[in-house]
Amino acid sequence: MGYCSRVDSNNFLYKVEISWLFKDVSQQAEERLHSSERRLRMHVEQTQMAVIETDNAAIITAWNPAATLIFGYQADEAIGKNAVDLR
Repeated sequence: MGYCSRVDSNNFLYKVEISWLFKDVSQQAEERLHSSERRLRMHVEQTQMAVIETDNAAIITAWNPAATLIFGYQADEAIGKNAVDLR
C-alpha cells in the first residue's frame, strides 16, 4: 500500500491510498470493456450482414444469424468446419 500526497491551492494536504485509486480505475476500465463487448455482440447478432469468424486454418469459430439466412447453415453446422468446404 502506498500513498499519494497532493497540496491544493489552499495548502490543504490530501493523501490518497494508491491501491484504492488503482483498484477504482481498474474496475471502471473493466466495466467499460464489458459494456463495449456487449454492444459489439449485440451489433454482430442483429446486423443483416453475415459475420463469420475463422482461425488461421480457415476453421469457422463464430457464425451470426445473418450468416444462417444467407448461407443456409445453422451455427452449430458451420462452427468447427473449414470455411472452404462449405458450399
